[in-house]
Amino acid sequence: MSWKQFEIASAGSASPTGGITAVSRIPNSLEIWWIGNDGSIQDAYWYEGQDGWRQFQIAPAGSASTNGSITAVSRIPGSMEVWWIGANGSVQDAYWNADSANPAITLRAIADQGRFIEVTGIGFTPNQTVKLDYLFKLQSDVNTSSPGTETLTSDGTGSFIFRIRVTLVDISSAEVTATDVASGATDTKLLEGM
Repeated sequence: MSWKQFEIASAGSASPTGGITAVSRIPNSLEIWWIGNDGSIQDAYWYEGQDGWRQFQIAPAGSASTNGSITAVSRIPGSMEVWWIGANGSVQDAYWNADSANPAITLRAIADQGRFIEVTGIGFTPNQTVKLDYLFKLQSDVNTSSPGTETLTSDGTGSFIFRIRVTLVDISSAEVTATDVASGATDTKLLEGM
């Protein structure tokens, strides 16, 4: 298989004399940082399951020397840290810790042109992948269950509302676990008496 190429940031986005660095803190993810042409610190990241690369700015224009270096490390899966040479010759640091993600979900059964379990989530990493694992148990046979998995993306505030269609007739309970893929943090809820 040959190498393939594509553009992550357009021409003029990076300082031609500044640095670039990257980490993969968990399997199936990549994150890169570079010094912008205006001395900003830019970030681009990709997580399996999301559509393409996403970008944001970590530090504003004038924060970094446009001739300086930048480096990063992910010492554990739930953290990343970036250092760069400041515009004034200082050493600057920015870090992210998954402990800041505190996901929580609520469940409710609804009938709206079909039967659904509505999952509402808050406290997830914004604009990142959320994995829902669920298990429906049947009233007619306590040993029979119906498992499933859904993948979605939280919004810019780290929230989501998602409906899981229920196709079984006699469900006694639903258990849902939501995993914040970026941080690895989870929350599990059980809904009974459906």
